[in-house]
Amino acid sequence: MNGINQPPPPGPPPQAPPDPYRPAPGHLPGPPTTTDGRAIASMVLGIVATVLCCLPAVGLVCGTIAIILFAKFNNSYKEMLSSGQTLGGRGMAIAGLVTGIIGAAFGLLYTIYYIVWVMILKTATSGMLWK
Repeated sequence: MNGINQPPPPGPPPQAPPDPYRPAPGHLPGPPTTTDGRAIASMVLGIVATVLCCLPAVGLVCGTIAIILFAKFNNSYKEMLSSGQTLGGRGMAIAGLVTGIIGAAFGLLYTIYYIVWVMILKTATSGMLWK
């Protein structure tokens, strides 16, 4: 009868919540990666090519440069990986490649359309001016 009404022993003290800025145990952050400027330039030029593809030759030129910058970034990215170093910006470079291809394709189509349209207008109006 003596031990029936005794309160349970106290539990462990409450712990403080984990620090949100400290990495989890066993997950230490790696060295900071640098973002290559060619990846940034490829993405920016790809976006410009996609947005301005309706201007004759602008989308074609910007898209082609974005694709070339992606190729140069990809070569240096592979070299860095083989040497064990890290290089950031792969996602931006891929975005530059995709938007560069889209902008160059539409830019090429619009440039061809513009050239044909100018030729048609020129031939249609050339006889009218002198008669």
